[in-house]
Amino acid sequence: MNVRFQLAALQITFLCEMPTEHDIRHSLECLPDTLTHAYDEIYKRILVQKGCAPQLALNAFRWIQSSYEPLESKALLDAITVEVDGTGNFSHNDTIKANVLLKACQNFVILDERLNVFRFAHLSVDEYLDSKLRKVDSHTEIAKVCLSLLCTPGSWGDYDTTLRTAESDYSDRHLLLYSAVFWPWHFSHCEDVNGSQALAALWDTFVSGTNYKQWLDYHRSCVRARYSNDAFWRRSHALQEGNDDLLSLVCVFGLGRKFTAIFESKPRVEKTCINLLLPRACEFGDLDIARLLLDVGADASAAAGDGTTPLHLAS
Repeated sequence: MNVRFQLAALQITFLCEMPTEHDIRHSLECLPDTLTHAYDEIYKRILVQKGCAPQLALNAFRWIQSSYEPLESKALLDAITVEVDGTGNFSHNDTIKANVLLKACQNFVILDERLNVFRFAHLSVDEYLDSKLRKVDSHTEIAKVCLSLLCTPGSWGDYDTTLRTAESDYSDRHLLLYSAVFWPWHFSHCEDVNGSQALAALWDTFVSGTNYKQWLDYHRSCVRARYSNDAFWRRSHALQEGNDDLLSLVCVFGLGRKFTAIFESKPRVEKTCINLLLPRACEFGDLDIARLLLDVGADASAAAGDGTTPLHLAS
């Protein structure tokens, strides 16, 4: 659908919602004359809806814009009703129905029944919302949802933990599965920005106690390893082969600030350990981590069993 048809469709939508002939005549005199103006009108209407509709719509926009891979429709309806309070506590309202979300989104979103995913009605909607919703804020909110669920094992019973997933295999992926696989990607997009206290608290909760080990075991059981050209999926597969320690995790996913903080908190890191971490940093181009490891004596020429060195990987 081109922009002209999109604008015409939106104008028809405006008119169809007018209850009387007088209202229609009045509306014809002040119809928006550009797509941006039309979207502005719709966005205002979204924000002044009653009840939780505005928040549901904004949550859906964030997930549709910023999720790594699409969430199937049931998983997205699940995700947008999650609430995370200021201390990172997870709570969940009853999942809403598709027609409730579509009404809240005021034609910005449609349900693609063939793929069973919600998506924007037009590429121009995605472009318009870029000016309204900062990506870093969206990643922060999604990371909070993911980590809060992973830190609430009592909620895991609502999901089938025997399911496995791989790249682009999202047709049966529920919210727990999405959270387990993709929280590092969302976290990495808000790590270098002054994040919320709730996200900082969730990180501390996640890496303490049994939460981290439980997630790692689940991740290793649910991700089907196979070769991929996708950098994030290669990181996920590398986690299957790495050590269980937290330093290895933040290195694999390129979480530079967390790596520095954890590394500097350790009284001593074995040289064999830093020589194992350096190839990971070089493989994925994580320069800050690689520089730190080289500064403390990692060997850029140390060869693995197949003769590969960090220098080979970096090149």
